[in-house]
Amino acid sequence: MEWAYPGHGVLSRSNQNLFAAWNREDPVDDWERERARRIEAIQWNRNPFIWGEVPSDRPTAPDVVASANGTIIGNKKSKVYHRPDCPSAAKVSPQNRVRFASEAEAQAAGYRLAGNCP
Repeated sequence: MEWAYPGHGVLSRSNQNLFAAWNREDPVDDWERERARRIEAIQWNRNPFIWGEVPSDRPTAPDVVASANGTIIGNKKSKVYHRPDCPSAAKVSPQNRVRFASEAEAQAAGYRLAGNCP
């Protein structure tokens, strides 16, 4: 992939601008978001352009984020976990809730981050 993305997978500024213009002309639809969720679940890497995030060379958030009571909320039915800043964190039904102390613990248990988390 070095030939496609010089800099070991980091997109150049011109490619970022190209993809941003493409996104304005053809916005991401529900089908593309669902496809991205499935790919992320398998590959464990997130496509920032699908979610409207700015790609960065630097890591973004710390790996461990805890809520007021020190937990990450997982959904045992969907095997998805939510950080406290995720919009759907409060919507996980009580009978499906699993609490984790950190994102790393949730991932080790086979859970993946909810697609709507920032």
